Amino acid sequence: MWFGQLVIGPPGSGKSTYVAGVTHILKQLNRKLLIINLDPFIENDIYKADINISELIDINKVFLDLELGPNGTLIFCIEYLLTNFDWLEEKIKKHKDCYLIIDTPGQVELYTHNDALKKIVLNLNKLSCRLTSVHIVDSTLCSDNYKYISALLLSLCSQIHLELPHVNVFSKIDLLKYFKNDLNFPLSYYVEAQNLNQLMLYNKYQNYSDGAGSDGTDSGGTGSDKTDSDKTESDMISYDMDNPNTSNTKENIVNVVKNKIKDGFIKNAKKNYYKLSNKYIKLNEYICETVEDYNIINFALLDIQDKHSVLKLLK
Repeated sequence: MWFGQLVIGPPGSGKSTYVAGVTHILKQLNRKLLIINLDPFIENDIYKADINISELIDINKVFLDLELGPNGTLIFCIEYLLTNFDWLEEKIKKHKDCYLIIDTPGQVELYTHNDALKKIVLNLNKLSCRLTSVHIVDSTLCSDNYKYISALLLSLCSQIHLELPHVNVFSKIDLLKYFKNDLNFPLSYYVEAQNLNQLMLYNKYQNYSDGAGSDGTDSGGTGSDKTDSDKTESDMISYDMDNPNTSNTKENIVNVVKNKIKDGFIKNAKKNYYKLSNKYIKLNEYICETVEDYNIINFALLDIQDKHSVLKLLK
């Protein structure tokens, strides 16, 4: 039986750096490791893989012979690995009682709706490989509320799709000090991923007003031209946990958020130089509602350069 991690996450989130850091810590603890790289684009300049998908398939040959783009090539390589899973099985069986760390490509479709990686995980489970998926998310995305919402949706989709024990991790936490003036809420708020209506409340405030220091009037823009008097019942939703029956009008939203800014609950309110359509705001609102309905998303914090942070996550 093997235990281990399936490391997933979008490009640039720090998956390979995470694998290298965890490998270094576990080797110091004399843990027997088996590092598996399933990303054919990685040239192993960060860590040395014991099993590498590049040994099975030549990515340059796929490019030339099949004339596929980068995403198509990655999907083909993972599907080829699934077809030739016996190659991976034979490799793993040579390393008994090892802790597995499996690095994966950053193309999110591989662990949100494409079935190839999921079937590989199922085959590994049949081999008695007990894996936990570790979803790495760049913590600096918290500096942009809409990027944070996208990260929540991706975390939820991957957790549901892979059907594994799942840990979401905010990486690069040491870099947040450079973005502290861009966070509208305390870091704990983004970690817990609860009360997301407060996040959308601020997003609407930015869209309806000129932002910090404004008089609360709508400055126009590219959003919907619908006035408050034109709003239908479907446009009127509760926006504040303290006043769930208060209507979602521009004036009320601006006033409530101004009070929250004054109380210090919302920080770093900035002027908004462009407007978003009501449809886009509504879409993000529905995503937040879906995330809260499932109520399975939160994040662990990680500074890969701090061994205590890594050990805390591994526990």
